Amino acid sequence: MAFSPCQVCTTYSSRSSHHNVWLELYADLSDCQAKKVWYSQSMNIRKATAEDHLLLSDLSRDVQSLHAEKYADIFKMPHSADFAISFFGEMLADPAVSIFIAEENGEVIGYILCKLIERPENPFTFAMRSLHVEHISVRPTARGQGVGTALIKQAKMLAKELDVQRIQLDSWDFNADAHAFFERLGFQKFSFRFWQHV
Repeated sequence: MAFSPCQVCTTYSSRSSHHNVWLELYADLSDCQAKKVWYSQSMNIRKATAEDHLLLSDLSRDVQSLHAEKYADIFKMPHSADFAISFFGEMLADPAVSIFIAEENGEVIGYILCKLIERPENPFTFAMRSLHVEHISVRPTARGQGVGTALIKQAKMLAKELDVQRIQLDSWDFNADAHAFFERLGFQKFSFRFWQHV
């Protein structure tokens, strides 16, 4: 499972369409303790450091390739492990961004990138604070083992720590299986975006 920069999307492949779906989680965060690291058996989820920018770039290649295959006119195909190294360097330096890396038996198996979004009140909407999951990625060999669920749980713990009541993400519509995964975790669809070529 993996998400591309700014467009959350898992590597499940299903039907093709031309809109993406926004989802949000109104979750009971009371079961999550505000702590920096979460363990499950031999899995360790740690906070990423400035030295992890190359590792994160490499982890993001799976989903970036998927996006480039689906929408070659929008997404660039990654040709090397360091294709997004500058992007992750910027993200790791951004105080609004938190990135966590999943490891098992010393092997890196996934990551999640979350960004705190704070919007002031305006004539149309009230002030809003939310945690946006911009990326989530699990190595193909580690899928189906609860890694994605553990990473989302880490995001919930971060939300509790930040006193945020809403987690949001967005996903391209061709990933119907991913939508089912998010909905199993309590996310609800709340907005649709459409396009038309002219």
